[in-house]
Amino acid sequence: MSSIYGVVSTQPIPDLGRIIGAMSHALPETWEGRGDVWVSDDRVAAMGYGVHLRTPIQGQTAEDRESGARCWVEGTFDDPALAPQPAAALLTRLISGGTRGLLSLQDGFNAAVWEPRERRLSLANDRMGYRPLYLAHRDGLLVFASHMAQLAASRLVDLKPNPRALAELLGANSLLGNHTVFEGISVLGPAELVHFDERGLRTSRYFRLDEIEVRGGYDRARLDELEPLFLEACRRARGSGEAGLALSGGLDSRLAVAGLTALDRHLPTFTEGPRDSHDFVLARRVAEALDLPHQQVVLREEDVAGWLEPGISLLGGNVATLEVHPCHHFLQPGLQFDRIVIGLVGEYTRAAYPRPTDFDSPDFETLLKRLRLKVMRRAGTERDSVQLWRPEHSSLAHWTSDRLEETLRSFQWQDSPLDVADYYYLEVRGRRTLAKGPTMGRLGTEATAPYLHPDVIEAVLSIPTADRLGNRIQMDLIDRLAPSLNRIPYTSPPAYTTRTEEIRGERLLRWKKKLNWPSRRYAHAFDLAGWSRGPLRPALEEILYAPDAAFRSFLEWEPVKERLDSHFEGRSRQVPLVAALTSFDLAHRMWATKRKTD
Repeated sequence: MSSIYGVVSTQPIPDLGRIIGAMSHALPETWEGRGDVWVSDDRVAAMGYGVHLRTPIQGQTAEDRESGARCWVEGTFDDPALAPQPAAALLTRLISGGTRGLLSLQDGFNAAVWEPRERRLSLANDRMGYRPLYLAHRDGLLVFASHMAQLAASRLVDLKPNPRALAELLGANSLLGNHTVFEGISVLGPAELVHFDERGLRTSRYFRLDEIEVRGGYDRARLDELEPLFLEACRRARGSGEAGLALSGGLDSRLAVAGLTALDRHLPTFTEGPRDSHDFVLARRVAEALDLPHQQVVLREEDVAGWLEPGISLLGGNVATLEVHPCHHFLQPGLQFDRIVIGLVGEYTRAAYPRPTDFDSPDFETLLKRLRLKVMRRAGTERDSVQLWRPEHSSLAHWTSDRLEETLRSFQWQDSPLDVADYYYLEVRGRRTLAKGPTMGRLGTEATAPYLHPDVIEAVLSIPTADRLGNRIQMDLIDRLAPSLNRIPYTSPPAYTTRTEEIRGERLLRWKKKLNWPSRRYAHAFDLAGWSRGPLRPALEEILYAPDAAFRSFLEWEPVKERLDSHFEGRSRQVPLVAALTSFDLAHRMWATKRKTD
């Protein structure tokens, strides 16, 4: 884990040393590691960094002797252009070429640069922005930190609940903009550059996903082009030191293990889940096919509730999820790795579940409506949401729908209107949700994902959308790197909830039988509905039924209680509602409420 944090003001702050010291000690004691703080002589700027990895990162700070500029960085540094002195390399690029020097970099990072002559702070991150950096700006003051806990420890920011964030968690499972669950606190956007000085705060972007040009079609030549890029991404994801691969047996993780094996990097693999999880069945078959060591980590139901707080904490409360199981990767005593490789993202259009008929949409407006409905359905839709909000906040009942449409319209599609689904998936949902692997890595073991490699993302997005449906590219790459894996099923048995789904599911099972799918029915790896009514229930009820729950300031309690009761009693499935309220309220309980009682 690594972190950077700091305070910059247009006026001297007498107790700046105490403030930066409090921020440096904001993380739990078990995360203490190597780090340092710096305070300017005139008391207008203070910065700090920390490293909490088993294998320390070198070169997190640098100073330019000529200008006196200083740089602090945090992230993973496998790109030869940055390693082994990432701060010095970034500082040189920013001074000599500005943001142009960042476009070719492949690592995930956040950087802070202080220029004493101009009394200016600059914050920058990588092209995809998967590593959160929180900041608050007010009255000639800017505070920033890698962790929300560090920001709260400064006591320079108000921690007031953000009702718009609650609306988006309820309606879209994640936040749609750069704001957070707290008013006035934002997160650095992808490829964003922030300047702060006496003139105020200015932001700009140096890269956009929708600027990637789609060219040609998908053929052998494009596969030849993509293969070395993916292998290079696997090499960098592997890094050095002791590494393990989280293997679910699904298509994403098996392509990652195929790439690593093709590089002659035989990583030990591990799978977590209930004892009868289908993940165990598939992952074991994949590991055996490649003759890889494989460890099964059986999850104990009594441990599940322990994931909530670290999961919500590291995700900043900005994702509506109970699925915080990556915590287990890093908390499990038997998994002593320097780095964990995770299969995340995969082929991007799967997030919108596009169908061939989507390409027959008469116009962009029709497709836009379909995409918006698909996102909203994943979160449980806005149906009857008006009755949840207090009268003074009723305008927020349809906030998410309008904000989502605005977000989708902000992208300029290149090949097909369905391109906006990719951009939404990677820049909005991906940053907030799929970034949990790299974010969870801050627990002490770094986590990397080959699919998040910028060159791979650009190469895939440059292929026409229609040519990327049906997992085609992934299966073609597996055929080249480890063809035996394509003969093993990669999806789980269906869960039936309606007669229509049962008919479809039985057809799917007949197809799987041809692929030698095991005849026994296995449990889902992470049964969120079941766990929320079982091992998670006491912890969830303590949070959700608390009289001082933060969401009660904005929502009517009786209709909320009716839905919660219905869920916990098994009369309806309200997992999205439970996840949204839990994420929102637990974040405020950990930081805002805790600070009031300190």
